[in-house]
Amino acid sequence: MENEYTMKRKMNRITDDVRSESSTGRFECKERSIRALLLVTKLSCKNSEKFLPFISKPKSTKMKKLLIGTLVGGLIIFGWQTASWTFLKLHNSELMQAKDQDGIINYLSSQFTEDGQYYIPRANDNASSKEMEDFQKNQTGKPWAMVSYHKAYDADMIMNMIRGILSAMIAAFFACWILMKQNPRSAMTTFLSCLFIGIAGYLYIPYAGHIWMQTPGALQNLLDVIVSWGVCGIWLGWWLNKK
Repeated sequence: MENEYTMKRKMNRITDDVRSESSTGRFECKERSIRALLLVTKLSCKNSEKFLPFISKPKSTKMKKLLIGTLVGGLIIFGWQTASWTFLKLHNSELMQAKDQDGIINYLSSQFTEDGQYYIPRANDNASSKEMEDFQKNQTGKPWAMVSYHKAYDADMIMNMIRGILSAMIAAFFACWILMKQNPRSAMTTFLSCLFIGIAGYLYIPYAGHIWMQTPGALQNLLDVIVSWGVCGIWLGWWLNKK
């Protein structure tokens, strides 16, 4: 069989012949080009894409892969999120119940005037460097809290679910778009890339909060990323590389 170098030279010659124009502005069809083009039909799709970069898959096929990959990938991510926060109860450490919760919420309502997250205690925004230093020394070893306060509880979960599904779909779309730009691409490369995308998001937001604010659930959120994006990567590794 001909080696890749010889084959590549032939393909380059084919490209030059097909692209050459006659005096009337139309492509010339030389006998050599016809014979060579017949040879192209015997090449595998992989070799065709390698030696003839101007030959690409139809846009409809790429769009189908992108849309279905996004749909199924988003459902996988959202499905695991739902299971993790509901019946699996992996995030109970982030939703602990307080004693005398009615008394606590009544007191907070008397202190807070608007929705928001409160860091208690906290130095004044206009405090000098010396005052800030003294405040930090005075608070060392003492209790502190972060309180997310809302004036009204809303039990309607429909909009939350819609937003959750849409955010998962958007994340899966971004991942699919990036993965489809990889060339060459394999199932393992797709799987690892998808997993790394999820871990990058985890390191930037949930774990950063754990570093600076000691927010709970670092391991649970990491498990969420590994399972959801790992399964999504397995799916996309098969789907995006399917011939």
